[in-house]
Amino acid sequence: MLDDYDRAIRTHGGLHWIHALRGSALFSLGEEQEVLASYDEAIRLEPNNALIFNARARLLSTAFDENVRNGPRAIADAQRASELAPGQPNYVAALATIYAENGEFENAVETQQRAIDLLDPNDQRRIDFFRSRLDLYRQGIAAQRRIIWCETIKDSPDPDYEDGSSVLLPYLSFCFVKDA
Repeated sequence: MLDDYDRAIRTHGGLHWIHALRGSALFSLGEEQEVLASYDEAIRLEPNNALIFNARARLLSTAFDENVRNGPRAIADAQRASELAPGQPNYVAALATIYAENGEFENAVETQQRAIDLLDPNDQRRIDFFRSRLDLYRQGIAAQRRIIWCETIKDSPDPDYEDGSSVLLPYLSFCFVKDA
């Protein structure tokens, strides 16, 4: 698959979503420095894409590689994603996760509550999940990233983009589970 992205970049290197998808594929392989380089290039090409800022923020906040992990930059990226897509509960919740990863639990609690307030009150499954995160943050526990199997949800494209990238960018997903 990486060969396909590399070939696409050689042919159409100016398309931000190719770099973003390449970064996502590299993330699943644990190649964090290359993921960061791909996300950096995607943002350089499309500096107003909330989804890529959010993806880079999550990488920067949870990277296993100390040369990639950068809490302050992760917070700035997550804030930028929220600015670009105001009212998007997933981006607000991502910021809460990043605050928790940085040990800023008071900010994490406040931000996670804002994310919950943005949810559809009829979406009990998401509300329950967001509240479970809120409970962790109140206890001073950050959700820990592990490499686990994730499934792409076909019916949840990012509504912020109308250029077709929303169909492809759901692959920019991260899975977080609480360590036992």
